[in-house]
Amino acid sequence: HTEKGKKSLCIQIYHAYLETKQKFILTNSNEEFENLFKKVAGKNFDKFEIRRDFPNFESLIILDPYAEKELTKEVVKENENFFIGGIVDVVRIKHATKMLTNMLGISQKFSSYKIVYKGSAFNIPDRINFIAKVVFYIKNCMDVEEAIEKCLQEFKKKI
Repeated sequence: HTEKGKKSLCIQIYHAYLETKQKFILTNSNEEFENLFKKVAGKNFDKFEIRRDFPNFESLIILDPYAEKELTKEVVKENENFFIGGIVDVVRIKHATKMLTNMLGISQKFSSYKIVYKGSAFNIPDRINFIAKVVFYIKNCMDVEEAIEKCLQEFKKKI
């Protein structure tokens, strides 16, 4: 990650929390990233769990735009933990999520799903806060497409 990319990542994670008030676990973090994130999160820093390792989840859904399976409302409702990783803000890296999950040794242990909107997994912003909010809305009884459309409307209002 570049410095600009790291700061953008911190801002996205922080906004994901502000917009959903859900628990976020930042994994495989180092001291440099933790210090940068502290500056961004400020008084809300203690709302996040920051780990140097990757937790031993019993269940986890990996969100990956290159996955074979499509994310459904049922999958979201049945699961509590979602992996939103491999998002690189400045320079896009194709299959970054797969590379990251392979490096962590979790790609074979957990199922991967793509969020599809209007027939493509690439019709939605590649931003952590956007993806987290889509999952949050689905968890709160919206269909996938309805959640994406609501997030897109909110996203456009901010621009």
